This record gives sequence, structure tokens and C-alpha cells, in this order.
Amino acid sequence: MGKTVRAIRMERKLTQEGLAQAADLNLSYVSAIERGDNNPTLLTLIALAKALNVTLLQLLEDTGL
Repeated sequence: MGKTVRAIRMERKLTQEGLAQAADLNLSYVSAIERGDNNPTLLTLIALAKALNVTLLQLLEDTGL
């Protein structure tokens, strides 16, 4: 999941800080998600998808879920 979030974020030319602000999340939490240290809740996934302008399905595509 974290690799997908990071890849989409970089494709959108967003910093972790920019993504965190857009998703109304803590910067350290976004960083931990990208590293795979934290598993985001469904509400967090929805916020990330909206901030990245992708569907929830696109965000989950490569996770095997």
C-alpha cells in the first residue's frame, strides 16, 4: 500500500507534506504509511484517495486486497 501511495504522490509531484495537508493528516503518519510502518484505516484511505485525486480502488490495486 505504501509503495502505491508514494508512487501516485510522486507522479502528482506532491511532497509528503503537501499530501498530508491535502488529506488533513499528520506528516509523520503519511511517512509511516509510505514506509509500510502503519496500516491506514478506511477513512484515512478515503482521505488519501481524495487528496491524490484517484479512486479508492486505484489506491488499493496493487495491495492484493
